[in-house]
Amino acid sequence: MLKDSYHQEGEEMRTKFVLVIFALSVLVTEVAADNVDELILDLKDEEGGVRANAAYALGNIGDQRAIEPLTEALKDEDWNVREVAAYALGETGDQRAIDPLTEALKDEMGNVRKVAAEALGKIGDPEAVDPLIAALNDKNKDVQLSAAEALGKIGDPKAVDPLIAALKNVTFVIDSSVDARVKVAWALGEIGDPKAVDPLVATLDDFLLTVGDEAADALVKIGEPAVDPLIVALDDGTQRARTHAAWALGEINDTRAVDPLIEVFENCSAGTQNVAAGSLVKLGHTEYLDPIIVSLEDGGSDARANAAYYLGDVGDPRAVDPLIVALNDWYRQVQINAAWALGEIGDPKAVDPLIVALKDGDEDLRLHAAEALGKIGDPKAVASLIEALKDKDSEVQINAAWALGEIGDPKGVDPLIAALNDEDFNLRHYAAEALGKIGDPKAVDPLTLALDDEVVWVREAASEALAIIGG
Repeated sequence: MLKDSYHQEGEEMRTKFVLVIFALSVLVTEVAADNVDELILDLKDEEGGVRANAAYALGNIGDQRAIEPLTEALKDEDWNVREVAAYALGETGDQRAIDPLTEALKDEMGNVRKVAAEALGKIGDPEAVDPLIAALNDKNKDVQLSAAEALGKIGDPKAVDPLIAALKNVTFVIDSSVDARVKVAWALGEIGDPKAVDPLVATLDDFLLTVGDEAADALVKIGEPAVDPLIVALDDGTQRARTHAAWALGEINDTRAVDPLIEVFENCSAGTQNVAAGSLVKLGHTEYLDPIIVSLEDGGSDARANAAYYLGDVGDPRAVDPLIVALNDWYRQVQINAAWALGEIGDPKAVDPLIVALKDGDEDLRLHAAEALGKIGDPKAVASLIEALKDKDSEVQINAAWALGEIGDPKGVDPLIAALNDEDFNLRHYAAEALGKIGDPKAVDPLTLALDDEVVWVREAASEALAIIGG
């Protein structure tokens, strides 16, 4: 066992120790296994931080010897330890954890209940379905969301009716911007029961756009049984419902939708026309790409923005040149959507114009340009992305770090190492992730130092990056 020490320096050393053990658990299983007994003893340490870090490391190691000690840690007086213990049990995937995690769904702390629900979803055993259904009615909205997600991961049809009831419950909301019903719709799509089709179609025009978006995604996952109800929605629904239905039919790719989509294209507003045209292109009617391009060039402001988005959704290389022109549109949303679309299409022809956009005065365009350059993956963009690591906007910096990791060019290593010392912990996190993706051994020492970062998210990213580089 580690030498007993309860002052701050000793705890920091132990924190660093368990993070190193996590990295080693990915690199060398045998070495990590040798430390399991020490970590189990640390679950009884006087310091809550040491106990929590030990639980975290044990979960990532996944040794079966830790199941009972972690189960006992669910009763720890420190709720942070209980939360990490629940996470760790989920990482083990061991069915013995189901009963104690089910009991943790009754913990007095919402964070513990939330993580317990997430852990049950990771284990994926149908035995947890009934307690998770009950958790859909938890007083804490985050717990509701995690329970819905867990039910989707488990995929038991028994959850369909309760999830449908939650989908119809407009009070099932976390706040004005994050709606738990988004996760409910997602779960119904994961389960894939045709019984959910009609309720999901009815949700396509939900007052929260994100709920309708997720309902459309869920209907795509269910597939063929959703085709006829979606065709009906093209005729009878609101404009929002028709737009979602038109998109979903293109994704399902059933030829029964061709004639109804043509009718929508000929009779609906410009925005819905673009969606219908995009779906027709996906169904093999490539002649409908031209009207979307015309809308991009000659439509009103919103129609042009809508067209740029759906050209990216379709992904046809013929749209690249018009989208490059649209990067200079006077309407900012057209520019942003065009940058996103060019990233989705992935044509290297767009690299130079996106590099120009990376230096634009609008931060939203710059961050989308950085993301697009990362998706395209051309090393020609590396120098400009390195420069963007010093952008005045933190989100642009983060996207630049991510893009450098996606491209994987060694020229990005030194600037990313420098970013590990940035005052913004989000940038430090993404820099660590990017260094792991690039995989240059030069980053090992700086990443090891990052194991002492004051923010756990950064420490975790550094541990994972070290594991990747060494593996």
